[in-house]
Amino acid sequence: MKFKEIFKSKLKEDDFLWRYLDLHKLIDLATNQELHFTRVDNFSDPFEGVTYRLIAKRYFAQKSNMTSPVIDKTIRDQNNANSKQTLESYKTESSQKQRTQFINCWIRSPRESVAMWNLYSNGDSVAIKAKPKDLVNYFQKNLELQPHFCPDHQFICGSVKYIKLNPLDPFDKPTLPNYSSFKKDVAYDYEKEFRFLVATPTSLADSNPDFFRYKISKNFIELIEIVCHPEMEKWKFENIKCLCEKLGLPEPTMSRTEIRI
Repeated sequence: MKFKEIFKSKLKEDDFLWRYLDLHKLIDLATNQELHFTRVDNFSDPFEGVTYRLIAKRYFAQKSNMTSPVIDKTIRDQNNANSKQTLESYKTESSQKQRTQFINCWIRSPRESVAMWNLYSNGDSVAIKAKPKDLVNYFQKNLELQPHFCPDHQFICGSVKYIKLNPLDPFDKPTLPNYSSFKKDVAYDYEKEFRFLVATPTSLADSNPDFFRYKISKNFIELIEIVCHPEMEKWKFENIKCLCEKLGLPEPTMSRTEIRI
């Protein structure tokens, strides 16, 4: 699997990567020693992993639909037929593109986020955190040790760029990332997302599963810290401590925020 890192300049010295998990996902991580990568068509954002070119074609096809009786019927029908064909083509091409990409998402921030606790967890949840460079270096070295592991796949990591996609701004000329899964609509800017992406050949689009499991080693576990939810009850926190010890995970800490969620 070929490794590549993009948008290195976006990382700050005091940044951490945070991944907010419920208890079941933490147990899954520890017992199976695997990271879960979700195929992008399973996310709620319909433009995940779709190229800007395709999104723009869809936008202009929708806007060019003619309904006015003032326009000659032949011209109107031909234009609308072309628009319909473009929209149908968009569905096929975007779906194929999405089914070749798998993402593992993290939040890039110096501190934990109350918004992310609210969005991705409950009072029994945890967050795992690590330094970005540590994780990036881990994957790079790990893949170097496995030259025959999925040789036709790519492993790409970097920060997400936020641009106007939904709706698209036809007057905007954004600087686009080289990989379509590293852009999202500005409505998601609050996430400050950092992604690890596994990209497969287009020929595998129809046979790819809904998720990709990446085997991790003890070295990965040694890089992470575990932070418990701000509202976790003390007895539950003690249970998490016992659980982490039995599963070979780092000893957890309580969230430092005093904000009640």
